[in-house]
Amino acid sequence: MWFSMSRDGLLPGWFAKLHPVRRVPSRVTWIVGVGSALIAGFLPIREAAELTNIGILLAFVVVCVAVIVLRYRRPDAPRTFRLPGMPVVPALGAAFSLWLITYLAPETWLRFAVWFVLGAIVYVLYGYRRSALARRWG
Repeated sequence: MWFSMSRDGLLPGWFAKLHPVRRVPSRVTWIVGVGSALIAGFLPIREAAELTNIGILLAFVVVCVAVIVLRYRRPDAPRTFRLPGMPVVPALGAAFSLWLITYLAPETWLRFAVWFVLGAIVYVLYGYRRSALARRWG
């Protein structure tokens, strides 16, 4: 994700550089690997798991809602997958994910909010004007 965001201009292009031989984003891999090791080494496993859970579940909510919105707003867009039970299946996915998130500790919500605000600041200060996708959509 970090690699893709830097290719689009939302983050500096330095992160999108590929290893000359292996052709993988080694810079991002190392940064994420070291960061993950530090989190795993200094946070209790329950807290690290809850941070992972809130991030993944909220991302799933966004995807479920986006599927519904795009199916109605862009019915002519090419579809690479079939979705039986539209819009019930993605709506249930979003609802159950939100339900699961309500069981997470308040500290997890606070940590997530801090990360979200930091990400929004990076987007506003750096990515908003540099996004290649935004320039294409005009």
